[in-house]
Amino acid sequence: TGTVLTGTGTVDFAGTHALTLAANFTLVATVPAWSFSGTVTVASNNATVRTVTVGSGRSLGLSGDTVSASVNLTNQGTLTASGSTINGALANAGTVTVQGGTASAFNGAFSNALGATLEVFSTSTVLTVASGFTNAGRIVMDDKNASRHPVTLTVSAETLANTGTIQTTDTSGDNDAGGGVNTLTLNAQVTNTGTLDIDQSLAIVTGTGKTFDTTSGAIDVACHPKSRVW
Repeated sequence: TGTVLTGTGTVDFAGTHALTLAANFTLVATVPAWSFSGTVTVASNNATVRTVTVGSGRSLGLSGDTVSASVNLTNQGTLTASGSTINGALANAGTVTVQGGTASAFNGAFSNALGATLEVFSTSTVLTVASGFTNAGRIVMDDKNASRHPVTLTVSAETLANTGTIQTTDTSGDNDAGGGVNTLTLNAQVTNTGTLDIDQSLAIVTGTGKTFDTTSGAIDVACHPKSRVW
């Protein structure tokens, strides 16, 4: 407490560590970058909830890491997560990328602001959001692989309210030649008043007690024999 960290280098947390915050912290151009090359648990030093802000133009990567419920994240830059759990609130005004072919979870309140992007990328990646949220920006789902490995976004409770755009794509360029069945899956109750932009097939799984309502929204399906919604 009372120490000011300055410089343009990188502070790397290697090995297994607990990063305990005694105050809010903002990653801006005038402070060193954080690198979590090890396994890190980020928490407050007491009952006060702290906030870590990733400033515009800065980035933070989480790989196998845990952010406790006592720490909220505000992302204005770039945040990546692979096999990580965020238990505090996450407010995204930049780009959040979930990738790595493993499961990540957002267990606190999540929001995706106008102009923000949530990307769920790569082979066999799963993101579970514990409760409903509003997508005012863009959600992009892309397996980036021609072998039809699944990418899944699950909203466990309440409603995903889409006022922005949910886009499916395949940057591998193959459009999953086998048909894309079970490749991209949205497992959620959805109210769409924005746009579903389907450039690669999307399975929407509603299940018991869940509905898909696009009465006031739009669905744009690419003119491709293997692009569909079911």
